[in-house]
Amino acid sequence: YKTATVAIPAYGDFAASFSYWLDVEAVAGRDLFNVEVVVDGTPTKIFSKDDVIATEYKQWRQAGPFSLNAYKGKTISIHFTFDSVDDNDNDGEGVYIDDVFSELDEFHNSAIIIRDYFQDIIINHKYEGLE
Repeated sequence: YKTATVAIPAYGDFAASFSYWLDVEAVAGRDLFNVEVVVDGTPTKIFSKDDVIATEYKQWRQAGPFSLNAYKGKTISIHFTFDSVDDNDNDGEGVYIDDVFSELDEFHNSAIIIRDYFQDIIINHKYEGLE
């Protein structure tokens, strides 16, 4: 799954986060789950299944916040990928994602919200005191 593209404003501080639930193999190199920020076709990994310890599987967890400040003034999308790699031990439910959004910068009253899978992207950016 990938989000629609969204322009990150040039001013303010922005961070993305999301909720996830995993029922996959805990073995490295199998049941790969990655989250990447993509700019102009170039991905940068911000999260991986390898970041999660197996005792945290099968429960909703929050990932992030991950800074998006490196992407100010650029158009991004966030890609969620899952690859079971092989046909061994694939009895788990897989990966669930929810609550994908970036956080409010209170100083500039700025928000970019990337809604759930079946929602649209909402952009709300208000500059206060900036020309």
